[in-house]
Amino acid sequence: MLVLEQRLMRRSGQQLARELRGVAAIVTRDLSTAERLAAVDDWITEQQPNWMLLLAAQYQQTGTLFGRRAFRERVQRKGTYDAFLQRLERFIRLTGVEQVRRITNTTKERLRDALVAAENEGLSIPQIARRIRGFITGTSRLTPGLRAEVIARTETHNAATWASDESVRELDMPGNIMREWVSVQDG
Repeated sequence: MLVLEQRLMRRSGQQLARELRGVAAIVTRDLSTAERLAAVDDWITEQQPNWMLLLAAQYQQTGTLFGRRAFRERVQRKGTYDAFLQRLERFIRLTGVEQVRRITNTTKERLRDALVAAENEGLSIPQIARRIRGFITGTSRLTPGLRAEVIARTETHNAATWASDESVRELDMPGNIMREWVSVQDG
């Protein structure tokens, strides 16, 4: 696993745990089911700027690393790398917003399902809060660590692939460039 992936995994795990602690606090309020679900949705939506900062930093570091590597391996033309960096900024803005939306929507859906299931099971408010806190500690399938790993790998790969493809396009290399998929065993 790349060091960049590990860094994002740690930071994503912290962000997810922070979100779940907030949800556990919301669950303990005296609210109706509809009010509770709306409050959880609002809380997760409020976290989007935090996710944007995390992903923007990841895309910047990964894109720069992979783009610079491709440019260094080939003859540089003046101004080419600067143009690449401008496109990287655009990629960060556009892709980051969409990915943040996807991450937070997934969190909302999973939490909504968990809260509805808990209420359907007839769990009390303290039991529901305990279940949400169980997500944080890893005693449930919605753990920050597992989600953080998926997010880190996906977003690092997305930025690295974009940077490599974009740098090859920028270098205007003759012929067709073929991508070769190299499979590795994770773990």
